[in-house]
Amino acid sequence: MKLKHYLTILTILINFVGFSQNEQKEDVKKDSTEFIYESKSKFNGPNSIAEILKFDNDRDPYYRMPVKHTKPWYDWKKNLQEKTGISLGLEYVALALGSTDVIDEENHDKLTSSGVLNIRASKVIVNRKKGKNQGTFSVLLSSRHRYNGESSPMFHGLDESGYYGLTGTGFMHYTFRILELHYAQQFLDGKIGTIVGKIDPANFFNFHGLGIPTKAFINFGSIASGTVNMHNPGFGIGAGIEITKSLYAKVAFTDVYGDLYQDGNFLDFGRNFFNGDIQTWAEVGWAPTIDERFSKNFSLTFWRSPSYTSHTGAEYEDDLGIAFSSYWLFNELHMPFFRFGFSGGKAENTFYTKDVQIGYGLNFKSHDLFGIAFSWAEPNISGSKDQLTAELFYRYQITRRLAITPDVQWIKNPTLNPEESSLWYFGARARISF
Repeated sequence: MKLKHYLTILTILINFVGFSQNEQKEDVKKDSTEFIYESKSKFNGPNSIAEILKFDNDRDPYYRMPVKHTKPWYDWKKNLQEKTGISLGLEYVALALGSTDVIDEENHDKLTSSGVLNIRASKVIVNRKKGKNQGTFSVLLSSRHRYNGESSPMFHGLDESGYYGLTGTGFMHYTFRILELHYAQQFLDGKIGTIVGKIDPANFFNFHGLGIPTKAFINFGSIASGTVNMHNPGFGIGAGIEITKSLYAKVAFTDVYGDLYQDGNFLDFGRNFFNGDIQTWAEVGWAPTIDERFSKNFSLTFWRSPSYTSHTGAEYEDDLGIAFSSYWLFNELHMPFFRFGFSGGKAENTFYTKDVQIGYGLNFKSHDLFGIAFSWAEPNISGSKDQLTAELFYRYQITRRLAITPDVQWIKNPTLNPEESSLWYFGARARISF
């Protein structure tokens, strides 16, 4: 694709953003978004089971194309939750992603695509009617599948095009399975929370408000710090405490690798936890109130992984690191963020020894979302150049449950494809929820 084509696409995106801003200013209808599900947890992230269930089941909001045919379905879910404590949610997301170059034209594909099916459910089994100190059992069932090619969007950079990171975070390939399965219990009117089971550390540590790959950024450099050993979901235990109305702390101990994603393995807690190969997590954070932690937050995360032998037979040294995250929502519209991390880069799922991320998100009345982010990283591969990334997306919310999101990524000095000075990725996502 020639440069003029890139410029044409960028011009369309800029004009599209401008049109949506005008639409927002001219429409004076009040946004009265409410939610049929509540989330009592004070220590999880915006991509956790509880929060996705909450935000995918809003009611009476303003959207550009109201759809009323699904109202009986959401009324039924609300009644089910009120009578039994069961909350339900489904989503399907498809992503097509193409790169301008690959490592080898003969053996690698420029285009990849995949789909994600997520089914979330939770049930309050302790103190449901009391409303305080509740105990909740949660499950996430997931299928992730390629539509074409040998490599999924998540690993296209590593396997096909040369970006040292994840180009489509979460869009991988594995058979239908239980991805998360845990029980969370609150104490002292929610000021203390505990969790045990198969958990995803990315949903509890070092998150930020725009780090939801099905709804916002998808490049790893925009979502997470590559200096952190952010392993697959696996067995773990954790706890959080609300020290003051604004200050919180949390810790966890998790399987250092987690789910192996083997075909046909419906429930895999990992192989390491009960062998003593445990990763330690600790985080302290501040927000105006704990409930505002998804939109206004500062946090510092510490982690340590042990030395161990991987399931592949590779030997890994012990490693540790620190990651900082900050973001702030102004006037319910503007969300800038700044993040950085550093570590030894020796753990199995680390990419970098140092990285810095800055970005910005803009909310629209129609629930559209614009985002742009830049990152710098020092790869943990000796002799490689510093890698720079940029990402831009626009989520066009067609209806309450349907969104289309074009996405552009730019990589400078792709570590695994040193013959190319830069790479471009062009993607499009479609998401529907029920």
